[in-house]
Amino acid sequence: AVGYRPSRRASADQTRANEQRTERVAKACRLIDCSETSQTLDDLAAQLGMSTFHFHRVFKAETGLTPKAYASASRARKL
Repeated sequence: AVGYRPSRRASADQTRANEQRTERVAKACRLIDCSETSQTLDDLAAQLGMSTFHFHRVFKAETGLTPKAYASASRARKL
């Protein structure tokens, strides 16, 4: 309304943030799949350099499952 154009940098920043989030969730999935024992939420978040709350929220947003539900499904697949 004021006449400013949208920033071109904003979309690039969002794209990179989405890529980083996807990479971290993929790494968490690999950690869960390759682990012989179940890892705690704190351990997974620490390995990815994220807070526990933020990791849980991001993981669920990307996969549709909580990390615990994903680990349970992973163990069931292995059986």
